[in-house]
Amino acid sequence: MGYIATDKSDYKPIPEGTHHAVCSALIDLGYQEAFGATKPQLLLRFEFPDSRVEREKNGAKASEPMVKWQFYTKSLNKKANLRRDLEGWRDRGFTKEELAGFDLRSIVGHACQISIIHDHSGDQVKDKIRTIGKFMGDGTKPLPELEVIKYSKEEGEIDQWEIMPDWIKDKIKLAVEDNVVALPANAESEPFVDSDVPF
Repeated sequence: MGYIATDKSDYKPIPEGTHHAVCSALIDLGYQEAFGATKPQLLLRFEFPDSRVEREKNGAKASEPMVKWQFYTKSLNKKANLRRDLEGWRDRGFTKEELAGFDLRSIVGHACQISIIHDHSGDQVKDKIRTIGKFMGDGTKPLPELEVIKYSKEEGEIDQWEIMPDWIKDKIKLAVEDNVVALPANAESEPFVDSDVPF
């Protein structure tokens, strides 16, 4: 079967249910065209440490957490999915001051709870994030196992570009203009600090 190609995928969905997860990537995709509109988009990666898959790395098999990439329009508007999910994650609403300028880099490295459901509408079963909530439980909060990525074209993180998957690089290259909505200039990422409100 070594030379036989098929249309079957080895994609394995994250099991349905509520999982502990941790955000390990924040990628600014610039302005992207979608559904007849051009909007600033970003991409988050969540790791699911209790759901594992074997991947080949440097010629050897290694156990890694399953991951879910989630696209968002970069907006904290009342109806925005990003705002809804961040408020669920924080377990509280945004203040007026936070809505004026919230540094998204503060969410990377923080744990949460994610409810996964399966979509059976197509030929494949696909996992979907239903809700994101505050981390609950007595156990230790998970930390990222994969290499953390924080990328914004405007910030010019060349080293981060090199570690991103090719499909994300291709998406960034499709940005329709260079006027990327930036993460705050001159702002440095705060070190990870555990607290009741994660960020």
